[in-house]
Amino acid sequence: MIGFNGGLIGGLANARATSLESAKGVWTLPEQRNAKLANLWPLAGLKLLDVYTGASAAYSLRQLSNSYTGSLVTVRRSIDNSEQGFTESQIIGSGAGSLADFCSGTNGFVKTWHDQSGNGNDATQSTAANQPQIVTSGTVNILNGKPCLAYSSSGDSNLILTTRLTGVVSVFHLLQITSSLTTDNLNFTLGDSSNYDYHPGGAYWLLTDLAANSVINGSNRINNVISTLTSTAKTTNQTLISMVHSGTATVSTLSQDRSFDGRSLRGNMQELILYNSSQTSNVAGINADINTYYSIY
Repeated sequence: MIGFNGGLIGGLANARATSLESAKGVWTLPEQRNAKLANLWPLAGLKLLDVYTGASAAYSLRQLSNSYTGSLVTVRRSIDNSEQGFTESQIIGSGAGSLADFCSGTNGFVKTWHDQSGNGNDATQSTAANQPQIVTSGTVNILNGKPCLAYSSSGDSNLILTTRLTGVVSVFHLLQITSSLTTDNLNFTLGDSSNYDYHPGGAYWLLTDLAANSVINGSNRINNVISTLTSTAKTTNQTLISMVHSGTATVSTLSQDRSFDGRSLRGNMQELILYNSSQTSNVAGINADINTYYSIY
């Protein structure tokens, strides 16, 4: 197989190459990942899920895999409730066929956030009033220069996974909380129909008494810095939360807590990748890929 810069993947390589000119030869998979982390991968054109494979579900407003060719979101426009799917280029673009063109002069809401993992686990909301907003008065919602889903300040926006995930081990979640940072029981970042494994703790990301021990006791990071989520205060900043659990957790909603109204995220969401396996060895690389695109920290 032809690999990076014309080399063959699968044998010995100059893994310490520090420039495109010197990055020649044969690249093993760990070396490919190191190159991706070091931003030495532009010629290969690989995307996050091409390098860090095996996700159980993946949602984003950018394309995460070369093998995924479908729409990233299906959007309903409020003026006539027409629906249409959009790719990355259509979301960020302008002119005919773009998301902005489809929602010209009106609002757009996400009915379906499509799963790019290949597992078909789309996140959907059929109730119009509970759909996250992606276009406001003809302009695509933006957070730090990139498109985002805006969740209602009432905490009632929610998307429901097609298939409930009961074995989540690793989470990479890019979001922003914009209100009610310190109020108990509000701003669930991930939810479920019956479990509350990611229960927030008032001012903190997780509540010691209610969040799952597997989530609390795992290896957790805020913007790639090891953090104790039961004592790290939430902020209104764009935040990348990465978690590798000590066991498993359950997710079926983005991000309603069971059947309670008003407990979903109050803010913006841009990307979520879930794995049913430990990504301990890949955390730095996945975080680097996300940060390179979104310029978070």
